[in-house]
Amino acid sequence: MSNIKDVTMFVNEVFDLYGLSKFEFFYDYDEGEYFEIPLFPYNKMDDDTLNRISIRLGLTKDEILNKDMDAAKKYWNKYQFFSLYSEYLSQWHWDSRYNQKKPSAEEIVFNKIFGDGKGIPVKERYDYQDIKNRMIEQLIEFDKHMPGIYHNNASISKVTINTEVFISFPKIDEMLKSFISMVEYVKKQFFKAVKVGLEEEEINEYNFLVNCLHATDAVMSSVLITYDNVCTYRDAYLEEKYEDFYSYVRIKKFVGTDPWRCKEFFDDMELVYEFVDIFPESKAKMREFAMSVSQFYCCFLWTDSEEYKRIYVPKKKKEMFDWAPYVEKLNKLTKPVTKGGLKIRERSSCTLPPESFTRIQRRVEVKYGGNK
Repeated sequence: MSNIKDVTMFVNEVFDLYGLSKFEFFYDYDEGEYFEIPLFPYNKMDDDTLNRISIRLGLTKDEILNKDMDAAKKYWNKYQFFSLYSEYLSQWHWDSRYNQKKPSAEEIVFNKIFGDGKGIPVKERYDYQDIKNRMIEQLIEFDKHMPGIYHNNASISKVTINTEVFISFPKIDEMLKSFISMVEYVKKQFFKAVKVGLEEEEINEYNFLVNCLHATDAVMSSVLITYDNVCTYRDAYLEEKYEDFYSYVRIKKFVGTDPWRCKEFFDDMELVYEFVDIFPESKAKMREFAMSVSQFYCCFLWTDSEEYKRIYVPKKKKEMFDWAPYVEKLNKLTKPVTKGGLKIRERSSCTLPPESFTRIQRRVEVKYGGNK
């Protein structure tokens, strides 16, 4: 029989494998602070906790208790998205900091064995001291027109400088296709769950993908559309009779990492339109990204003031590397449709007030046994 420590380590490893949130499993939040919590709060592997883990990881209780890593990796093997997304995040993390090719795993190992112990030399992408100096020059210039912007008798402290970058990730098309296939699976199984129900294996995969995609009820954003929740609100879903999946569901994962930062993102426009159909907010986010990649967002504090100030510092041509054509492409696609911009499919207004209020009320009635 597995002990609590071994099962906890296994569950933690699977959470890490898929990048799943550990909130309310390994940590919680209260009074403005995060704190660690035990996976099994009563020092025993209780059914309630095992059931919550099962829903999050898409594994049976026996697979969890047996620490079955082969079972845990079945979704990793089925959907390329997970491994490619990990590569994508790694490439982004590297390129956002360094202006040189990311070393291969072999090069890193070789350096550790035969290197001088100082690691592979790296070149920072930006000269942050120069950016800070330009920020100060800009503040002084602005002060000529709006006195008080520059504090003559104070200094600047706690400076943070953020910006966006483009990266090269040729596997973006494979990653998008796999992501879309995951969404399509959830879409298909959602309607099947509402109409006839799912078998155990289907339930496990469906629950797992719902958690990975952070798929929520369209009008109750705090409610994941796991199988149990679909069953809870089934009567409301059946009454509504919408044909569009997105009248019921919102997908929230992945779009926040701005996949259009990949230079190859727009190579397949059919894929782009499929992606944008899942995330209609993409067009606005692309516009924001185009601005963020073209300048530095600086946040700082004057030593004679308690309020943080913010200012944008434009990038020099050399700080834009070879990105200008990609910014231009983004700017074109975010224009109105009549001027060549992306066409966003119009969605039903059923997720907006006042209809959304009625839909929420009906869900509450269904869950707690209210009348029509």
